[in-house]
Amino acid sequence: MQWFSERRKNTDIKAKLFLKNEDYRYWIHTKGNDFEVVRLLQNSDGVDFAPALFENKLVFSSDRDTRIAKRSIPSDYRSKSLRLFSFEQNTNQEPRLFSEDLSSKFIR
Repeated sequence: MQWFSERRKNTDIKAKLFLKNEDYRYWIHTKGNDFEVVRLLQNSDGVDFAPALFENKLVFSSDRDTRIAKRSIPSDYRSKSLRLFSFEQNTNQEPRLFSEDLSSKFIR
């Protein structure tokens, strides 16, 4: 990080912040104990990531299969589409598609 910051100190905000507080490793290690990563019942066997809280729901990106996708898309192409899903916080509710209009294809 030191090497990167010295070369990008005028153009990159992360570099500027690093140079202001070079003891970032201490901060990471002390704050790291404030969080616990747990597997939720709603996790899939696929890729679930980038959670955000929105209107008492947990919204996240996933490549999980949907019933429509299982029938209409060949199995070797299913995991190439990311969609947003959501479920009510503090429930065992099954995740639902957040929006029919939002999806993304990622490139390997």
